[in-house]
Amino acid sequence: MSPVGIGQAVIPAFTRLYRLATQRDCPNGHRSFGGFNSDAVCARVRISDFYRAVRECLHAQRDLKGELMKTARFLFVLTTVTLCLLTACGGQIPNTQTAPVAGQPASVEQQTSAPTAEQDDLAAPVQPEFAPFCETSSSSGCQSPDVTMIDPKYCVEKVPYVIISVPPGTSYEALDADMECVDQMHSDGNLRVTCHSLSGKDDWTYDLKLCNVACNPPALEVGTGQCPEGYGYDAVKVCCAAPLPASADGCTIFQVDLTVCFGE
Repeated sequence: MSPVGIGQAVIPAFTRLYRLATQRDCPNGHRSFGGFNSDAVCARVRISDFYRAVRECLHAQRDLKGELMKTARFLFVLTTVTLCLLTACGGQIPNTQTAPVAGQPASVEQQTSAPTAEQDDLAAPVQPEFAPFCETSSSSGCQSPDVTMIDPKYCVEKVPYVIISVPPGTSYEALDADMECVDQMHSDGNLRVTCHSLSGKDDWTYDLKLCNVACNPPALEVGTGQCPEGYGYDAVKVCCAAPLPASADGCTIFQVDLTVCFGE
C-alpha cells in the first residue's frame, strides 16, 4: 500500500472512531428494536462498531509503519550506494594526475619531486670555471745551447780573453758587471763569443748565461683565479699552462775561467 492509500484509510478510520465515541444515538439507524427503543441493543451495536473502527485504525497504523520502514531502508541503501560511488571516484583522482594532458601544467606532486636532482647538484660544492689548458708547444722541450771552448787563453796586451762557440740563435748575458762579451758570426755558421774583464782581472771565474732564443716561455700570471693551483694564466693565448722548470727554459750557465797572461 502506498503512503497515499494508507492516509486515505487511516483518516476515515480515526474519524469514524471519534464519532462513535461522541455520539449519543445508535449508529446505522438502529433507533428502535421491536417497536421500542432498546438501550442494550444500541450499546452492543455501538461497541461492535467501536471495536471494528479500532481494528481498522491498528491495521492502518501497522501498514503505515511498514511503509515507513521500507522507505527508511530504501533511503539507507541509496545513501550507502551514493557514498560508495563518491569514494570510488575520489580514489581515481591521483591516477588522473599522474598522466597530465599535453599542454597542461604538471601536478603539484610532480613539481615538488622533479627538482631532486637539481637540489643534489646544489648541495655539491660549486666548481670554479677555469680557462682552457694551453696546447703543448715545442718550447716545453727546448734544449739549452751547446757551448764549445775555442780558446781558453787568448791574451791581448796582458789582458786575458776567452773565446767560445755557440749555435746561431743563442743569446748571452754576463752575470758579473766586470765581464764584457762581444759576438761575431763565424764562417762555420756558429757564433763566436769573446769575453774579458773590464778591469783587467786574470785568474778569475765569471758566470755567463746562454739561452736558446727559440725557447720563448710565456709570461704566466699566477694567482688570478683563472687557472687551477700550480698553473699560470697566459694572457696572450688565453689559456692555462704550467710554469716551465729552470732546466727546460733553454738556458744554461757557463763558467768563464780567465787565466794569467805572462809577458804576452
